[in-house]
Amino acid sequence: MKVSELKPNSNATVRVKVCTEAIARKVQSKKGYPLTVGTCLVGDETGAIEFSVFGKDVSNIGKNVAKVIDIKDGWVKEWNGKLQLSLGKGGTWEVVDDKTLPTIAEIKQKYDATNKAAGEDEADE
Repeated sequence: MKVSELKPNSNATVRVKVCTEAIARKVQSKKGYPLTVGTCLVGDETGAIEFSVFGKDVSNIGKNVAKVIDIKDGWVKEWNGKLQLSLGKGGTWEVVDDKTLPTIAEIKQKYDATNKAAGEDEADE
């Protein structure tokens, strides 16, 4: 599956490049437990998406900027008009050796262009 094929409220297994470190923040779970969540940008040749990880994965994903990962059993949702990817229950990610994905700069350029276009659409409404 490619980033451009991701749909809201669906499971996803995707190979992507980690483009940024995860920015950590503290949140409360629905049951009131404290959680650490981090969000980083990941992408492939078709697009980019924010990827959220929790707990120890926040620092682990940060050690893998510019590396390619396979995300298995991810979950896609829509928030504020943008798709977001996180690990589903039992979801995993692992570093893989794949030199075919575009550079971080190319992925970020595609992400910026997509978000700028979305912002222009909202401004026209």
